Formats: sequence, structure tokens, C-alpha cells
Amino acid sequence: MRTQSKKIKRVSIIFIVMIIAAVLAGGNVFALSPVAGQQGSIIVHKFSSTTEGTTTNYTGEALTNVSGFGSPLAGATFKIYKVELPALATGETLTGNNTITPASGVPTGITFEVKTATGTENRAGNLTTTELDTQTTGDTGVVTFSNVDQGYYILAETVTPGGYNPSASSVISLPLTKKDGTGFNYDINVYPKNVSNLPITKVLDNTAKTYKVGDTVNFTINGAFKNNEADPNTVFSVNDMKAGANYGQMYISDTLMKELTYNNSVLTLLKADGTSVPLTAVDDYTLTGTDTGALKWELTPAGIDKAIAAGATSVQVKLTTTIRSIATSEIKNNASSFVKKAGATVDPVTPTTPDTTVPVANIVINKTNADGSAQLANAVFVLASNAAGTSFYKADGTETTDIAQALTATTSADGAAQFSGVAFDNTADKTFYLVEKAAPAGYQLKVNPIAVTFTTEANKTSFTVNTTVKNYANGTTDPDSNKFALPMTGAMGSTFLLVTGIALMASAVVIYVTYRKKRNNG
Repeated sequence: MRTQSKKIKRVSIIFIVMIIAAVLAGGNVFALSPVAGQQGSIIVHKFSSTTEGTTTNYTGEALTNVSGFGSPLAGATFKIYKVELPALATGETLTGNNTITPASGVPTGITFEVKTATGTENRAGNLTTTELDTQTTGDTGVVTFSNVDQGYYILAETVTPGGYNPSASSVISLPLTKKDGTGFNYDINVYPKNVSNLPITKVLDNTAKTYKVGDTVNFTINGAFKNNEADPNTVFSVNDMKAGANYGQMYISDTLMKELTYNNSVLTLLKADGTSVPLTAVDDYTLTGTDTGALKWELTPAGIDKAIAAGATSVQVKLTTTIRSIATSEIKNNASSFVKKAGATVDPVTPTTPDTTVPVANIVINKTNADGSAQLANAVFVLASNAAGTSFYKADGTETTDIAQALTATTSADGAAQFSGVAFDNTADKTFYLVEKAAPAGYQLKVNPIAVTFTTEANKTSFTVNTTVKNYANGTTDPDSNKFALPMTGAMGSTFLLVTGIALMASAVVIYVTYRKKRNNG
């Protein structure tokens, strides 16, 4: 009987230690497989873009920032098809590579790459040829396939909006493991992108920075000698721009947003072999709208003759502008082209590029009293580059140690203030520090600088950080200024769990040792 009791106590102690270990590991020990029978969804976010591809973030979880993905695209029809994986022998695994036939549109077959003991081989999957559901995107570019059983699916774009290339089909697995490893995600978000096949493109030359007032912003616009008109008005090449003594018409237009000022532009003819031929203002083209921002570059007959002689494929505009103000979280605009065949009796449709966005960063401050019940005016802030709050930014972006020269932002009656056009290299996260230069009447000055961090993602174009700063009335205690903080979740919570777990394990050992002593003395 004693032996049985001893075994029970040992097993109990081991079980307690296992539970503690599971707690310290985050509980993942018990999340071994998906919940049987639980359905999920496939959520498609459709964008126009300059780069092709489908993004799932590998876990299917919704992305927090998609500002660099382009504009939501309406009119794309998607279908999903069920796929059964090929049989796998013991030790064989899928490499993750697969080939869908055809690459886009309604699928007719799929093969999976399998890693075997001797290498890799392709094996056919069993494809259900009847679609399970059909959805078409609206203005938001988002559609949801609901009540989807667990398994593997092909997501295929079967109807593509005009002016765009179709996105490639992709394999979707439902569910996927969550990014933090705590369980499974049953709502799979995917982000297929379509690239424009329009005869005109516009890109920002430098996307690796955010821009401030006074910065130079360079764009490249390419307009091809093509249009999408039906015969007999189709322009297939530059040779269609002249017929005998008759000339066609070709111009590129770009209406700048009010935040941008025109500086200059350089035009060249691009050839198929990659070489270029310069165009001369007045002789080869005219430019109007430099005073209003409604820019229009139009080839003259001499310019068309030069393009035909060169065998040019397109006209390139190198456009230089300057930011004169920043009033929004993004500065964006587009360009369009007009290509009319020589002798055509009707004007062609004017294709327009997707929006091209200039990345800008803003810090928005919300100033309140201690309990947040009132907004505070007349708080003055400066922006520092270091945690000590001793090096400040001036209006031109340079730094100074003299706070009197620093750029300031003062809260209005609604407690709001903003630093607009905060410039930095957006290829890495960047932290700035708010320093309160003057507090509202009747309130204490904040002693410690307040960290504000911009996080970066691929193709991100909108950077805005909102932060609330509280002031404590004179005669009260400001916990921030006194460097006193209550315990918080996150790292402190993890530390608490660790300490508690160690204490529990130690207690288990003490219990066991005590029991052994009593047993030996009994």
C-alpha cells in the first residue's frame, strides 16, 4: 500500500512539473492538431500593383499595413477548387513547390514536388474540376469564401479587369499555423496583385525614404506608341503615327497634386534595344501647364518624325518636382496618355496609370489631462533624434542642440498637434522622441522624452503614428516623470510567469523531499 501511495505521489509531482513546463512554453504542448470539422474562410484582397504575386504572409493572418500594395481592384472574379494531395510514403514530404496547369484561369491539373529518400519527384494531385464557389470583387477589392472545409484549394482568377494581366493561381491550405505558434488560423487572407498592361506607366524613382517639405521628388513616366482601340484606329507601333502628309497625335498628361510644384522635365525616345534618343523642347514637343500643375507634353510633327526614324517604342518623361506642403498621410497622383492613329476619325480612350504614391510620415499628438477627460491646448513640442532629448530637428531637417532653433508643434483647442513630413530612411524602423518644450497653464512639464517609432514594411507608403500625451496638474504626481511604472503585460508578464513557474517547481521539489524524509523516518 505504501509503495502504491509512493508511486501516486511521484506521478502527481511529475504531472505538476509537466503542467508548469507547458505554462512556461506558452501552452503549445496541447495545440497538436486542428479542431476536427471546424470550417474556415478564404479572404481575397485584390490590388493593382507594379509587381506580380500573391502574398499570404505564410500564416494567412491579415496584414496590418497594405498601403504599398497599390489600389483595391474591382471586377476580378475568383473561383476555388478542391485539391487532394498525392500519396506519400513514410519519410516523404512535400517541398512546398507546385505547378498549376494552366498558370492562371480555370485549372485543369496540378503537380506537387515530393522529397523522397533519393531526391525529389513530381506527383499529380487530384483536382476537383467543378468550382466550389465564385466571387467577384467590388470597390474594396475584397471577397470572402465562407464555410470552407479544411483541406487544400486552388484559388484561380477566372475574369481579369480590363487593362491588367491576370494573377497566377495559387494553392491555399486551410488551416495554417498562427504566426505566434499558439494554435491554428482558420481564416486565410491572401493578397493577389494584378500588373497593369496599359500602354503608360508612372513610378517614383526613390521609394526607400519618406519625404519632407522642400524635398525633390523624381518620377519616371513611360508612354508607348500603342493604344487599345479597335481596327482601323489601332496604333500598333510608331509607324502608325504618320500616313503620307497626315500625322497622328501623341501626348502624355499628369496633373500634380497641390502638394507638389513642377521643377523641370527631360524627354527621350526609348528604343527596343534599350538605347534612347533625346527630344528637344519646342522643336520636338511642347509643354503646357507648368504654372497650374496640369502638365501636358505633346509631340510635334518633327518629334513624330524623329520617333519614326529612331524606331522608338515609347516616350519617357523624367519629371522633377518639389514638395511644397504636406496636408495628408499620402501624396499621390497618376499619368495618362493619348495616342491617336494618323487618319483616325475618333479620339482614342485615354488610359490612366494606377496612383503613384510619395511616402510621407506624420506624428499626430493628442494632448489630454491625466484621466483623458479634457483636451489640452498650448502644449509645445519639439522633435529629438536621441533618447536623451538633447539633439533637435529644425524645419529643414538638420539637427541642432539649441532647442530655441527647433521645429515646434503646438496643440490646438482640441488637443491636437502634428509633425508633418518626418523624413527618414524607410528601409528600417525609425524612432523619434517628443520633447515637451512648454506645458499648458496649470500643468506640469513632461520631464522624459516620449519615444515614437515608425515601423517599415515592403512597399509601405503611408506612415502615421498617433500618440497620446497626458499632463498632470500642478501639485499632483506625474508617474512618468518620476520614472515609476505599474507592472505591465508583455516582457514583465513573461518574467512573472517564469518566476512563478520556478517557484512552483521548487515547491514541488520541497514537497517531494519532505515526503521522502517522513517516509524514511516513518
